[in-house]
Amino acid sequence: MEPSLPTVEALLAISDKMSEFHDGFHVLSSSLEIQLISQYFSPPIKGLTFPSKDRVVGGRYAAALFGSTLAGVVATGVISTSYGIAVFVGGAEIFVAAPNEIGF
Repeated sequence: MEPSLPTVEALLAISDKMSEFHDGFHVLSSSLEIQLISQYFSPPIKGLTFPSKDRVVGGRYAAALFGSTLAGVVATGVISTSYGIAVFVGGAEIFVAAPNEIGF
């Protein structure tokens, strides 16, 4: 399922570094409608695999990775100008795109 154009436009607007809402996690429903913006959470730490040392990741990456294991969570993702986009399902990174692949 692809997010609707209003969802994409809203996420692009609030994710801009100049937006007061850019930091934190934005929560979408299973129909990809925005439910919450700029949320913070600290999911339980699991014994999961992180990327090799050639990809430096931080706390937001770890929160998204661990958060993808929570009951009721379909998927999580994180985007950074330093490591690009990563999407997680069930504690596994299922998609990654380097910054140069997405125009950063």
